[in-house]
Amino acid sequence: MNGRAATITAPSVTTRRRSIKSISGGTTAIRRTSIHFRLLSATWRNAYIYAASELRHSAAKVGRGPAINPNTINAIPTEMLFDLLGVQVNGPKADGKHIVINWNFTDAQQVYALTLEDSALTYMANKQVAGADASLTLTRDTLNAIVLRRVTISDAIQSGQIKVIGEAGSAGELFSLFDTFNPNFEIVEPKK
Repeated sequence: MNGRAATITAPSVTTRRRSIKSISGGTTAIRRTSIHFRLLSATWRNAYIYAASELRHSAAKVGRGPAINPNTINAIPTEMLFDLLGVQVNGPKADGKHIVINWNFTDAQQVYALTLEDSALTYMANKQVAGADASLTLTRDTLNAIVLRRVTISDAIQSGQIKVIGEAGSAGELFSLFDTFNPNFEIVEPKK
C-alpha cells in the first residue's frame, strides 16, 4: 500500500459472465456469481461469492490446527465456555446419561453447577448442587487447557491441577461425550 486511496471499477456484467464461464465451465457458478452482484446485503453477497468459488474450486482447506482459537477460549467468560461445551455434546452418545458436576474456580472465585440431562448440558452460576456426582476445584486456565485438548481431564486430576470430591470418573465421562469439529467442511454442498 502506498497510502493513496484505491479506485476499483467493476467490470461489465458481460465481461464478468465471460470470464466466469471460462473459469468455471458451468452455468451453476455463473448464475450464482451473477446473482451476487444484484444483492444489497454484504452478508448475502459474500455467501453467493463463496458459493460460486466453492462450486468451481471445492471447499478451502484450513490448516489442521485447533478448531477453537486459544485466544478466544482465554477471553470468553466461563458461562460462554459452558455454552460452547453444550454445543459440542454428542446427543446420541449422551442419551440416557445424567451427570451433575459442581465447578469451583479458585482463581476467579466462581462456582457453577453443570448438569447433563436429556442430552442437554446446562449450568447454574453461583450455585452448587447437593448430591452432585463430583465437585471439581480448579483454575480457569486448567479448564481452558482441557477444552483445548492440551491436557486430558484424567491427567489434570492425577497431576493435582484438579481436586475432586466424589466420583472422579463422572468428569471424564462428561468430556468423552463431546464431539470434535473439523473446520474443513463444504458450505454449499454437503459431502457426497
